[in-house]
Amino acid sequence: MSLLLLWSVLLGWGALVVLGQQAAPTPLETYLNNYPSCATKCVIPTIDTLGHANTTLPEISSILCPDIPSRRQISDCLQTGCSYEDQVVAWPLQEVLCTRYPKDSKSAYIRNLTITMSLLASIFVLLRCYSRLYILRRFWGDDWIMLVAAVFMIVIAIALIWISTVGLGLHVWDVEAENIATIIKLYWIMRQFYIIVQVLLKVSILLFYLRVFPVRWMQISTWLIIAYMLLHGIAFFIPVIVQCRPIARLWDKRIDGSCIPLLDLLIPGAVFSILEDVVILILPIPCISKLNIGRGKKVSLVTLFSVGVIACFTSMLRLKSTIDTRDTLDETWESITSIAWSLVELTVATICVCLPSLKAILNHHMPRYFGSAKGSGYIGGVGVQRSVTVNVENGPGTEMRDPSRSQSHVREVEATVKGGVEAGRG
Repeated sequence: MSLLLLWSVLLGWGALVVLGQQAAPTPLETYLNNYPSCATKCVIPTIDTLGHANTTLPEISSILCPDIPSRRQISDCLQTGCSYEDQVVAWPLQEVLCTRYPKDSKSAYIRNLTITMSLLASIFVLLRCYSRLYILRRFWGDDWIMLVAAVFMIVIAIALIWISTVGLGLHVWDVEAENIATIIKLYWIMRQFYIIVQVLLKVSILLFYLRVFPVRWMQISTWLIIAYMLLHGIAFFIPVIVQCRPIARLWDKRIDGSCIPLLDLLIPGAVFSILEDVVILILPIPCISKLNIGRGKKVSLVTLFSVGVIACFTSMLRLKSTIDTRDTLDETWESITSIAWSLVELTVATICVCLPSLKAILNHHMPRYFGSAKGSGYIGGVGVQRSVTVNVENGPGTEMRDPSRSQSHVREVEATVKGGVEAGRG
């Protein structure tokens, strides 16, 4: 009887020990008790796949923190499986676990690229201003438009540098929760100015066409394209502003409303931008081909106006990088490539718009090597003989109907490089 009682006591004690062991939470479970239940559902399965769910937190950190795919899996789960309120609470989870581990960062890269591209674009804008103010001694409409675009590019650069200091270039799970709204707001503002700069740069080159190609069909075509550019800019600018209704929902998901997926706006905008670049590139070629100048000068002119193909190429690369990141939830990291190509695109476009005016500086300071403006008209600095016959408006082999308009054209073209020459029409 006593033996039976002893066995009963031992079995009861063993059962209590087993139950106690099963009920005792693991260090990870104890840690996750501080976060919403949805966070537990995201973290535990991921750690289980690594085979370290029952170990200490330092051991879990040593396995999890260097494992970017696993951290991305947890981050994506939190963003898709938790309410916005729970996301805000759960967001520091990985930061606390991995606080001692280095963070992958592209912040310095995008910051340095922004500074470099801004300085490069500014140099060409300043050279253009020098050419106009001190050599030609006149500013035209396309120059003023270029200056406005340059100011807006500075705004973009400031916004990029700012958000690179608060999380752009980090994996989204390494961004502090309170900085996410700031990044979204600044990125939203930056996209608006990006559209404005794109439109202004293209309008600037089109106004330049109006000034140096006074042929009727070219004038009409150019004005129509300018009107289209303005309408296109408005058509994409407004949806970017009101991407979310109400707008504040863009950075505060606690507000009821709806949002248009950003890439549904960016991808069509990029496609249209590339098509516009192509049209602007080929637009002056018929006028240049009909000029009564040597083949070598025609090639030089076509080359000068076609350097914009580089900007078109960078636009294509930006579109590709945008499409490649279509499904990512790690936007602060994955969007860096697209942003970098956007910077390069705007810088190259600025250089292309300013390039025709730079020949004036070379002619003025180094006439021995680059020729003189005396006795010749110039389109952006490439020589065109004063006796040029513009056989574009009335067909091959015919003169322009208005001789005074032809002479005005020569003076206008000459004024793009020859200092002090009056550039009036009439």
